[in-house]
Amino acid sequence: MTRILFSILALALVVGAPACSTRSKAPRVYVIGLDGATFDLLTPWLDAGELPNLKKLMDSGVHGELQSVNPIISPVAWTSATTGVNPGKHGIYGFERPDPAEPGAQLLNTSEQRKALPIWSLLQDAGFSTAVLNVPMTWPPDPMTSGIMVSGFPFPANQQGIVYTTPPGLAASLGEYPLDQMGEGLVTGAEGDMLARIVMARDAVVRVFNAWKVGRKDDFTWAVVTATDRVQHFFWGMMDEKHPYWTPERGREFGSAIHEFWLGMDKRLGEMLAGLPEDAIVMVISDHGFAPIYREMNMYNWFVGTGLDEYVKDHQVADVYITNGIFNYRLGTTFPRSPSYDEFRSRFAKEAVAYMDPATGQAPVERVAKRESMFSGPHIGKAPDLVMVESPNYYIGAGDPSKQLEPVSDLHSTSYSAYHRPNGIVIVSGPNIRKGELAGASLLDVTPTLLHLMGQPVPSEMDGRVLTAIFDPAWLSKHAPHYKDGLSILSDRPERALSDAEREQLQGVPYIR
Repeated sequence: MTRILFSILALALVVGAPACSTRSKAPRVYVIGLDGATFDLLTPWLDAGELPNLKKLMDSGVHGELQSVNPIISPVAWTSATTGVNPGKHGIYGFERPDPAEPGAQLLNTSEQRKALPIWSLLQDAGFSTAVLNVPMTWPPDPMTSGIMVSGFPFPANQQGIVYTTPPGLAASLGEYPLDQMGEGLVTGAEGDMLARIVMARDAVVRVFNAWKVGRKDDFTWAVVTATDRVQHFFWGMMDEKHPYWTPERGREFGSAIHEFWLGMDKRLGEMLAGLPEDAIVMVISDHGFAPIYREMNMYNWFVGTGLDEYVKDHQVADVYITNGIFNYRLGTTFPRSPSYDEFRSRFAKEAVAYMDPATGQAPVERVAKRESMFSGPHIGKAPDLVMVESPNYYIGAGDPSKQLEPVSDLHSTSYSAYHRPNGIVIVSGPNIRKGELAGASLLDVTPTLLHLMGQPVPSEMDGRVLTAIFDPAWLSKHAPHYKDGLSILSDRPERALSDAEREQLQGVPYIR
């Protein structure tokens, strides 16, 4: 215990106190992200009294589901949450982007592709001190004029020597702090090692948060625990006897892994909340929900059975990019854009949602959206042409042209046993926050609401709106949200030319295996 306390105090001393701020004008605000948290999983444990700290926070304020954005994947979702704008404005549509120097190749997206200012930049410009910890899609770290940052994933496959903190020297003070890895897969026989790494990552983020809470006292802090997402991805199938990956042995050894992880997370949450200022406002959010996946749609194998491939040839359809955020499917044609492009998209969407899994009688695809119906803004040209959204309990994989796969089969291409759903969570507690349930909240509303909590105007360019329903009506009547034109938050900075070494470093890495 003495050793842990010494580490925390050392970290606080190295980081130092925040710069002079406008602290007296607003309460301190703490955003705690629990990546992938869903009430679908947590509610039974809350009702049983097993998550007392989360329950206490809920009972002291408002709570409800938080609608995610599409594609339902962390880089898109967290960037939308931190900027208050849709991907058509911030420019992030997934983990990867096309390499402009090599047609068909992919590069890892980084914070340099973000085309909208995040909330910490706006707050620093207004004189507030900010601290950002493990928020996804923040590598390389932002320059912080009045604050500090530890970047969140994605990181390159080779993490040796990368700078992931602002200031750079901050990294040396973090102690044992593992960075999230891309392309991880669960290997039979190594489940225990994987679980230990996930728990270590959770506790490292909490430890740094607690050190900053004591040593810095920033006006605004945003921290994200991504381990909540990873444990659910990999271990859901071990607690679910219906899952194709479940075995009696895995059930015995790891069937309680997620439950025990969340009991530990609740304890850690209590540590994070302890000692916060009495006037602090706490917002707990997740970027998306979660559910088990049992069946897999094999995209390529389904596609060739629809006759749409013949339509592409006969009507010379221009290239179409189709994704769900994980698999990336392109027609690969070089025909010029013509009316057949839009006709193909309509046909594809109709075929996809109409297809029924013969084994279950259910539709694997919940909906297919054209980009112009889902996104808006100056960067819609980078958007996928079609976005597919899975039905509950289904996963959409790329399929394999070299194998005679059924259009839909048991889950097989990933070691994940659960995947993202659109229903995240939001909890807000603090002075002038009412108590009760909240409905209709969107991830895009997070930053506008936080700006209002900090007494700041909301740029009209933001797509989200202040969640006025969270406030005590008497307070709200005297503190109406102020939306302001002319506060430009969008960037038109051109893409920076990459060196050969940088391009090699950013070669696309798969999100999952």
